Amino acid sequence: MIKRAFLHFGPHFEEVMSFLLFLIRGGEKYPHLANCELRFLPNPTEIPYLPEGMKFSECLFIGIGKELTRDLIAAGVPADQIIDEHKGTGRDEDSSFRKLIKLLGLGEDKYLSRWADALGLKDSGKGGDNFTVYRALSAIYSAERENCSCEEGFNWAMEIARASFADEKYFVKGERPQMAGRFFERLSCVWACLRSGALKKEQALDEFFFTGWQNCSANFPNTLRRLEKDTDESLFQIIRMAENGSQRSLSPLGLPRLLYAYYEKQGLEKTISAACLALDAEKRKQQNFLAALKIVEDAKQIPLNDGETFTLFVYSNNDQVNCAARHLYGEKIGVIYQEGNFPKRSVQIFTNGRTTISLESLYLEIMAEETRLEIARQKKPEKKWHYLTGNNDTLLNGSSSYPGVPSTLITSRWFEEKIPRLAEFRSLSGKKAA
Repeated sequence: MIKRAFLHFGPHFEEVMSFLLFLIRGGEKYPHLANCELRFLPNPTEIPYLPEGMKFSECLFIGIGKELTRDLIAAGVPADQIIDEHKGTGRDEDSSFRKLIKLLGLGEDKYLSRWADALGLKDSGKGGDNFTVYRALSAIYSAERENCSCEEGFNWAMEIARASFADEKYFVKGERPQMAGRFFERLSCVWACLRSGALKKEQALDEFFFTGWQNCSANFPNTLRRLEKDTDESLFQIIRMAENGSQRSLSPLGLPRLLYAYYEKQGLEKTISAACLALDAEKRKQQNFLAALKIVEDAKQIPLNDGETFTLFVYSNNDQVNCAARHLYGEKIGVIYQEGNFPKRSVQIFTNGRTTISLESLYLEIMAEETRLEIARQKKPEKKWHYLTGNNDTLLNGSSSYPGVPSTLITSRWFEEKIPRLAEFRSLSGKKAA
């Protein structure tokens, strides 16, 4: 019997859907799921504390890291109760949702397989739109960071996911995807009127969701001009979302598709609230991006050893620094070092995938220096760094996904001296350059 489920802090939509599937269909294999608790792991590489009398085999872990997988197996957890998206060779193969389908013995269910296919694509850009629910959920989580929480975003995603998941016609082709786009544009118009104070909620609903609205087009840019908000740069992405949503066939993971399914199940009032939460978060995200452009422009630059690219050293909690740096400098950026101090000191080091830089040597030096400092201060060694490789190498000492990681003992000056020297260039084949 599963008594407790664990997800990492700020789970992706795929993992939200996995937990939802577990609750809805898991009872066929694991009875008494109504009493199953959900806990978020601030540091998903640490074995969580278990209450007295509970066994690891009575827990399910969804979307966890390789280190925890290895340690848990060593502690006696059956491998089929560890749903780890970080193992394997392909995004679709690694899907937590697909692995959970197999665990629950539902591999022949064609409807669940369609969901697994959609979730496996994630937000890769396939499917015709770039405003997936993944983007909205990330923006909501970012807004929650100051409270060190992910509850609001998780509950928001669970609520709209439950409505779409219960819709057996969700993947049926036809006019419905286009209707979802037109519906989303009207939601955006209502949101803009409410946030500007131009209309009360009842007035906005009467104007944009009158009888027969399905047969009439809305125009979000015109609404913004009427509200004198058409030059507001913080609305740039929302304008794109609303316009594209009304003109293109949307993927199953498009926010308009999910909100339209939610509307059909829960009605307009609840859907307006769900849409406003997402659009508020998207606006905050864009505001952070605009602020990050100025922060990045003023940040220290130290050349790398190729003489063409440089490391950018940024000291800010702004979560859009990485995006702003790549937007402003493009391929001139080799490495981005970002150090924040809320709620504690955290360091994140990113590379630009187009410049093919490896952080392996830097990672080894960090491990050695961290150990030296821990011994000198008689501190207990702790897992402080996560080294992620792929299209671009990343080193994380705490992030929005890993808020429980202890702060590094290494000084900022050490990083400013070491990164330019230890960042290693690779050829396009992945081999280190001579």
